[in-house]
Amino acid sequence: MLPAPVVEQHAGVLVVLTRALQLAWPSARFVAVVVGKEGCDTGRARRILHPLPFGRSAKVLPPFPSAAGYDAKAWEYIRAEAGPGALFWNVGA
Repeated sequence: MLPAPVVEQHAGVLVVLTRALQLAWPSARFVAVVVGKEGCDTGRARRILHPLPFGRSAKVLPPFPSAAGYDAKAWEYIRAEAGPGALFWNVGA
């Protein structure tokens, strides 16, 4: 079994993934970067509403393939806030 991550960040429209990971790692701190759908249920994750609309490319792109208008928008927050042991879910690439 994997130990709970320190932080888990992802683009926040992935409601099922967010809620499942919160059940799997109840002691982990979660951050959901919401892209294009303000009313999605992110459970106990800290919500960050990304200012750019869905489909518009992120200004800061990760150093690996990622959907520029979706998952990549969480990367700028990973770079600014996450430390060792943080996980980033890149599902739209």
